[in-house]
Amino acid sequence: MKTLWSSNSRSTRGGSPQGADRRRSSLLSSLYNALNLSTPSVRSNLFTHSWRRLGTYNIPDLCSYIEFTPPTPITRLRWCKNQDGVKHEFLLLKVERPDDGKTVWLRLDRRVHENARAVNAVFSPVPSGDTVRICSYVSRLFDASRSQVQVETEFAIPPLLQRLGNLLTILMEDSPDYKLYSENCYFFCAVIYENLVSMGRGVNVVRASSYYPKS
Repeated sequence: MKTLWSSNSRSTRGGSPQGADRRRSSLLSSLYNALNLSTPSVRSNLFTHSWRRLGTYNIPDLCSYIEFTPPTPITRLRWCKNQDGVKHEFLLLKVERPDDGKTVWLRLDRRVHENARAVNAVFSPVPSGDTVRICSYVSRLFDASRSQVQVETEFAIPPLLQRLGNLLTILMEDSPDYKLYSENCYFFCAVIYENLVSMGRGVNVVRASSYYPKS
């Protein structure tokens, strides 16, 4: 799979290449720990961070390292929306570890890049800040007091994490900027959700708000 990372890529904006490398190292360590994989020995001395202390990472970094994982199913997909303030939308993906079936959750977000001013997005495109967070506990990624699940889908034959990596790679290349009235968080969620649903088999909508009818 094509790797998005380079020393002058968008994910290094606002920081040194060394700092970006540390973030990438932490992400790969977290993926291996969360998915209960054996880290390649050549890298084992670099990846020592615990996934429980995982922060927020750039999605291009995630795409770069999904190729290290074995075929990993995405068994459940939630499209969520904040109910207060800015009506931000995001996705939650339930991933099952291939060895023991234990659950890991990924949260995918599109926002304005941290080094760009959100107000500028009103007038022109600004760099997007597409991010991922990983945790075994969905409650740490979703605040039920301020967010609502718009639609939740499960799969009898689920799409794979590797297909998500391919999809995100294409999305990052074709839509690198945040555009307030078009390529925003809703657009980001819609592209990923609709494509993952089309990749799975035995799709079952287990929950839907009035905005997303089951029929």
